[in-house]
Amino acid sequence: MGLEAAGTRARVIATLASLQSGIEPVALALLVDHHAIDPQDFGWIVSIGQIGMTAGALLSWLPGNATRRLIRAGPALGMGASLALSVAHGLFAIMVLRLVLGAVMGLLLAHAVAIAARARPHRAIGIIMLAQQLLSTLVLAGLPWIAVMWSPGVALGTLAGVPLIIALFSRKEDVDHDLWPAGSRDSAGERFGRVVTGRSFGREIVPMALTIAITMMLWSYIATIGSALDVRDTDIGFAIAMGSLASAPLALVAAFSGPRLEPWLTALVCGAAMVSPLFLTAGTGLAGYIVALALFNAGSTFGTIRFSAWAMERCATERDRRFVAMVQCGAMAGGPALGAIAMRLDGLAALGAIALAGTAATVLLPAMFKNGSPAQAPMDGALAG
Repeated sequence: MGLEAAGTRARVIATLASLQSGIEPVALALLVDHHAIDPQDFGWIVSIGQIGMTAGALLSWLPGNATRRLIRAGPALGMGASLALSVAHGLFAIMVLRLVLGAVMGLLLAHAVAIAARARPHRAIGIIMLAQQLLSTLVLAGLPWIAVMWSPGVALGTLAGVPLIIALFSRKEDVDHDLWPAGSRDSAGERFGRVVTGRSFGREIVPMALTIAITMMLWSYIATIGSALDVRDTDIGFAIAMGSLASAPLALVAAFSGPRLEPWLTALVCGAAMVSPLFLTAGTGLAGYIVALALFNAGSTFGTIRFSAWAMERCATERDRRFVAMVQCGAMAGGPALGAIAMRLDGLAALGAIALAGTAATVLLPAMFKNGSPAQAPMDGALAG
């Protein structure tokens, strides 16, 4: 019963810690309405938040009592940063606070996912993603209403309730659980070296990272793709909202049904769905754009859950599952940056080329590492520590 309760608490914490990425459009708009930033600064703010999450996830993977103390103090630091965001003005102040908040949430997310995924990772990760999507929808609808009734600052301040609820669900025994297993004397560098040379790294972890990075890269410019198709600006928001509805049923399927396809075939089907918006033509119209967005959301959701769960399954300790979570956060930060580089190089053409190359890699890598060589096979155990 204790393990089951810890898993439930971990799923709640992971859902709340990952909420920020789902509510970015409204949170950024509130910062503009609060006269805290200019719209041209959106990219910097989103990037610094994702960098913070990556740094926080990395901290959760490193050994030592400092990590334990940071996890315990995380909710309080998150509340402080959230409340400060509601009164702060200026790009530098906002970026510092978003960096702190991102680091806190990345630390808490990695630790919580590692605990939640120790049993039936496909179900755990699927439930977390589904819950995050549903909660994001509610928050996206509620924050503008609060801003209208009171003010944008008050609406931003209510987000301090997220780390507060995390604090209420945190337990000392969950924080201390398996942070640094007894008898482990290897350094972070030694463990990292064994992980990246293991067969699982090429078969599951890298495809997972590519799936997430491609998702974030295309998602960052999905409205730009709509504009290039001559979809009216007033219809793009409606299309994105309608297309996002496809995520929920696919998250349910991934959570409550076992894998039936080989990883390479899963990558092929999900990857084809993800890049479908790139093949639209100007005559497609709004309906075609919505269908492509639905395919994109369905493929990215299902692929992310499957490859994340496969990677988690190969880990026997929470610490190695925290490494997988760290890779996820890094991919979320790297995707938009890669998209920005592509757009500067050759616009949507370069964006599409990179997305197609990454999708091809997600298909080829699981097939290449399907059986592995005798020299590689024992490395699967290295990931489990």
